[in-house]
Amino acid sequence: MKKTKKILVVFLLASILNLAPISPFKLFVFSEEDDGFDYITGTVEWTQDKKITRPVVVEGGATLIIKKGVTITFDKADMQIMGNMVVSGTVKNPVIFKKSENSNTYSITVYESGKLTMRNADVSGSGMNAYMLKKDNSIINNALAYLTGGVNISGGWLNVEGSNFHDNEVAISINNQNLNRIKVNRSKFSNNNSFDVYYGGNSGSALNFQYNWWGNSNGPSKTCYQDDCYYEKLEREINFSNWLKSENFHDPVILIPGILGSQKKDGKWSMDLVLHTYDNLYSEFTNNGYTPDVDLFEFPYEWRDSNIENAKLLENKIQEIKEKNNWPKVDIVAHSMGGLLAREYVESDYYADDVDQLVTLGTPNNGAPEAYLKWDGDGWFWGLNDVYTKHILGQEADESGYADTFDYIHQRPISSIQELLPVYDYLQDVENNNQYKIYPKDYPTNNFLENLNSASEKEKLNNIEFDKIPPTVIIASPQDNQTYKNNQILEIKYTVSDETTSSDKIKTELFLDDQVIDANNNNKIDLSLEHLGTHTFSIIAEDEVGNKSEETKISFESKTDIDAIINNVNHYFNLNLITKKSAKQLLTARLNAIKIKINLLKIFQNKWMSKFAKERIMENMKKEINKEIEKLISDIENKNNFRENIDGKVGDILVEGLKNSEL
Repeated sequence: MKKTKKILVVFLLASILNLAPISPFKLFVFSEEDDGFDYITGTVEWTQDKKITRPVVVEGGATLIIKKGVTITFDKADMQIMGNMVVSGTVKNPVIFKKSENSNTYSITVYESGKLTMRNADVSGSGMNAYMLKKDNSIINNALAYLTGGVNISGGWLNVEGSNFHDNEVAISINNQNLNRIKVNRSKFSNNNSFDVYYGGNSGSALNFQYNWWGNSNGPSKTCYQDDCYYEKLEREINFSNWLKSENFHDPVILIPGILGSQKKDGKWSMDLVLHTYDNLYSEFTNNGYTPDVDLFEFPYEWRDSNIENAKLLENKIQEIKEKNNWPKVDIVAHSMGGLLAREYVESDYYADDVDQLVTLGTPNNGAPEAYLKWDGDGWFWGLNDVYTKHILGQEADESGYADTFDYIHQRPISSIQELLPVYDYLQDVENNNQYKIYPKDYPTNNFLENLNSASEKEKLNNIEFDKIPPTVIIASPQDNQTYKNNQILEIKYTVSDETTSSDKIKTELFLDDQVIDANNNNKIDLSLEHLGTHTFSIIAEDEVGNKSEETKISFESKTDIDAIINNVNHYFNLNLITKKSAKQLLTARLNAIKIKINLLKIFQNKWMSKFAKERIMENMKKEINKEIEKLISDIENKNNFRENIDGKVGDILVEGLKNSEL
């Protein structure tokens, strides 16, 4: 009897643990080659939707990054984090975690050495609550007193921002541990069945769950009986203060100008009082509901100084805004060098984890070659901004007693120009066939950007939403979802625009069916040289500071008929793809003979006669036409008469056209 009870308990526990964070299959090794788990080692990125059918383990020292817009579907499996997992969704493209139709639930468990950073995620259908209200000393009831969340923290770190936990059994479950490792802010909890947050410890301290939406404007729901109240979906010490009064929110925004984008007037710094570069950007925010000095702020600064010094001033500005708004995060929109200043703050050791989104416009993240001419040679490109800059610096140099502008730039120094020097090969050696010198040899080095772009520093950007605004591409021709005859030469027409880069400095790559279009084709697509069916045409554009657009893609259809095929034969001969005139003439004559019969067929289609007679005549005519087409195809494929005088690809296209031409 005792043995039977033991077996029953083991099986019961196994069935419970099948939904718990540690899969029971970990207890057994099925073979030396496959233990039933998928392991993440090193650094791995998931950029496409993924269905998890086996437990996934992120091993210690490994990093899994899940990129924006990815959907993770759990099918009777879970995830176990011993290393680092970074969920990098965006407001428009969150990372979605959900269960499959065949799965009851799932969990993502973070263990003692693990770290989970979750930004803009959508979590639903997770967590399990097997908690029994009735308790006694039986081993079965004790085993059933088990609870796990969709996100389950078992000693590890958790940092959540901007995420949505809804329709879970238990959203987040946390064991007794170091509470300083847990922070869940600016997120939403709604329609979770048993618990929004379950804390299984009793430390006397409260978990940081501030600035969240709890399903209504009054905060977490609670039930009171006389003077005794409890929160229905929060267990134990949860700090939910400063909760959101409405489900939708936005962070305060700081606008940061670029070099020369700030001027001092009456002892106070202001944004671009001369050229008014940022007026339209400022108006865009005010027109969309932002209020100046309430949730819309400017950060003008002494642009001649080092970005390192100005980043410390930005820290003070952000702290001031946080205190004014009683809110933990800001968004930053930064132009040109302002983006480097903002990055310096976010990547610094004193960063206070208070930037949610950083949007950069035309920021030279790897430096700008123009800076070399100003820093090392006092050279200038005579654009409007450069003329203005040189005038300002020349006047300042004269007023301050420097020998010239060059002396002023170096001796003051104007550190920002030095910090804009490129960190890649950009100087050519005229004595060595204009080959590029290898950076940093014989270059003025840029320690600021080298540090900013080091792997360890750039990794810190994973903790914020970092968007570099790329050029905008609009395709006018070919047109999307259009059908073209394959004897047409399509002219490629498109426009590329960028807020900070002139169109002549934007690099574009053109693709047809994912193959780069030859630059010698004068922006044309010769459909006679392409196979029939659906084609995709796409463009990727890159501005002068390395911001690359996502692929802009359209689809179009290529079809043919007997007239198009005849026209193409003459075209192929002109392109020397049919090398003998006699082959062209013979091919054209046979195609014209087929065309005459097709035209006769069309005449009979419109001629009045008895239905029976008409159908018999047309059937015989079609058979005769198809017979001639098949004979011509055979002659081309078997090199009879003229195949040896036809380019191989052209021959294949002719055969394809004859097989698919419409009678």
